[in-house]
Parts: sequence; C-alpha cells; structure tokens
Amino acid sequence: MGISIFGGYITTFGSGVFLLTCTFAFFFKFGQTITLTVTFAFIIATFTFSAFMKTMGPQDGQGDIYICECMKKR
Repeated sequence: MGISIFGGYITTFGSGVFLLTCTFAFFFKFGQTITLTVTFAFIIATFTFSAFMKTMGPQDGQGDIYICECMKKR
C-alpha cells in the first residue's frame, strides 16, 4: 500500500509544480492548493495515521477476515 500512496503523491505533486510556473493567478493558486493538499495528506497517511491505528485500532483479532473456518485461531 505504501508504494501506491507514494506514487499518487508524486504524480499529483508533479502536476501541481507545473501549475506553479504559470503567470495566470488562478492556475498559480490552484497549483499551490494541489501541492499543499497532497503534501499534508501524504504526511498524515504515511506517519500519523499508521501510528494512530497501532495505538487505537482493532484488538484481539477483531476485524480479521478468515477464508475458511480452519484458519481461525483456537
């Protein structure tokens, strides 16, 4: 999952950087909005969210998906 998040971040950030070179004010502001939004989302998704899920996530096997009954822990 990490490489998918990073790939989406790089491509979207790259498109925003191209918009930052525009002289038309709308496109420049739009480029700022895109780059800042995906940067903050990448930081939260990569570092903050995983640490939060480690401390506050499901416990004791809650939410596990079993393919068949033989995979359940006894």
